[in-house]
Amino acid sequence: MKKDIIFLDIDDTILDFKACEKNAIIKTISQYNIIPTEELINEYSRINKSLWEKFEKNEITKPELLRQRFAIFFSPLGVTEDPDVINYNYLTYLSNEVFFIKDAIEVCRKMKENISNTEKLLLESFNPIKTEIKKP
Repeated sequence: MKKDIIFLDIDDTILDFKACEKNAIIKTISQYNIIPTEELINEYSRINKSLWEKFEKNEITKPELLRQRFAIFFSPLGVTEDPDVINYNYLTYLSNEVFFIKDAIEVCRKMKENISNTEKLLLESFNPIKTEIKKP
């Protein structure tokens, strides 16, 4: 069977998404002159996870999730920045720096060597809930 395109989901196969996410939240917290302790990072992750679970149950919309995760997290810390601005900054940090899974680059090189001239390798994040980065 001839394949024209080979799809490969990059989240947690090529890219270490958890490391990328942690880096982005550290930078986001730091921009408000708050020390990004493990406790704070874990609290953000807990809030974020619970909101994604609500989203999956259709209890909140995606825009509500993206806004609420930062409103809920930063409110007790005294940060009054618009949560949409915080989300924009976070997604920018998330998209600007990547961390690879060990040996991922070598695996991609090997795959490239074995792909014919008529085949294409598409590396994609197959997150079913795509997020566009729009400046608020």
